[in-house]
Amino acid sequence: MRLDDEAGAAGLVLAADGRDRHYGFYPSAGRLRLTRFDGPDVTNWNILREQASPHYRPGEWNHLRVRRDEGRLTCFVNDVELFAVDDAGLIGGRVGLAAFRGTAARFRGFAVGRDLPPARPPAAALAEIATRAGPPPADGLADDDTVARLLAPGSDPEALHTRAEDLRREAAWLEKLAARVEERRTIAELVRAAVREDGEIDLFRAALLVARLDDPALDVEASVRQLERLARTIDATLPAGADEAARRAALDRTLFAELGFHGSRGDYYNRANSYVSEVLDDREGIPITLAVVYMELARRLGLRMDGVGLPGHFLVQYSPAVGPPVWIDTFDGGKELSRDGVARLLRDVADLDLTDEHLAVVGPRAILVRMLGNLVGIASREERPEALLRYLDASLALEPETVVSRVRRMIVAAQVNRDDTARADAEWLLENAPEGVDLDKVRELVTALEERRGR
Repeated sequence: MRLDDEAGAAGLVLAADGRDRHYGFYPSAGRLRLTRFDGPDVTNWNILREQASPHYRPGEWNHLRVRRDEGRLTCFVNDVELFAVDDAGLIGGRVGLAAFRGTAARFRGFAVGRDLPPARPPAAALAEIATRAGPPPADGLADDDTVARLLAPGSDPEALHTRAEDLRREAAWLEKLAARVEERRTIAELVRAAVREDGEIDLFRAALLVARLDDPALDVEASVRQLERLARTIDATLPAGADEAARRAALDRTLFAELGFHGSRGDYYNRANSYVSEVLDDREGIPITLAVVYMELARRLGLRMDGVGLPGHFLVQYSPAVGPPVWIDTFDGGKELSRDGVARLLRDVADLDLTDEHLAVVGPRAILVRMLGNLVGIASREERPEALLRYLDASLALEPETVVSRVRRMIVAAQVNRDDTARADAEWLLENAPEGVDLDKVRELVTALEERRGR
């Protein structure tokens, strides 16, 4: 059977009286369920067993089978025994198919008997079909000789379809596995780049690794060279011995007036605005990514620039060798702000009064975590849980004591069946007992995970 919508339910029924009493074995919302329906409404329904199975393939054809012995029901999905239940509440009756609650489903291969064949061809038939098919040719075409071998006696055409399905599933699994491996590798590089004992952190390179979480093909070194070429271009416009003011003026002129770097106002929440590689190419970004590009160019020009993480906005603080610091809004074309100007900006974007705490400079690691936080927000709005987990994994690798991220990852991981991650986060929360976390709810989740694993 195959569900057109995995939120529905359809499958086998047995011991049916033709009205409201029967057993049902069926998938529903990605889980397999055996129910005894003793009447027309939910108060008369008994869910005898329910569990998820890695052998059930959502959105694909799945083979359901029930063996009925005296007082015992044994349920299989795709030839794998799922559970056996002792229940004699219903006996006799008819067997058949059912779609519950108007679910759209398709069925094929329905059979009843004492000795039914398995869903899959035997291993020997699959091995034989693989030998006869041979490796795929370079042109990908099926030649006549290969077709003839597969039509010859001893060949099972159904085994050819089964092998094709197996290879598709294996390829899909390998793609997912490769993506997870690449994520782990990128996060490990990000941690090495951002947590250095000598304190010499290349913020731009680390920010590129944030972008590579979503684009494994990103050439980090090429983007670093691109930034360094731009710094050399700016430096080449300066006379020998140019002072700080001249260097900063050259940076602002080249970046904003000549190259047109600007804040993204029409498509602010586009993910590309959070990738410094895209910002460098497109010359458009959000405050924090524009600030990273600006600060890293300034550092290469011998200017001291630091990040200031206002609520709702990100500024650059320029600290000249002589004189007080000033603040620069890279989102607004490099506009220079006094303290009063920063206060007005903060009231506009966050309706807050400025304090000295707001003006504290933030280090590279905090900047990277804030960039990841922006991506977390975007992934939440777009309902992309796998991407959300990537960003939370990276954020917690940089700052493992962040309770909010820990709780959020635990919940999302449990929702997408990354139970090992959810369990590890729950155990961390129970061990550390951070303030403001409902530990009873965490224990309930641990119990649910254990039940899911036990099934």
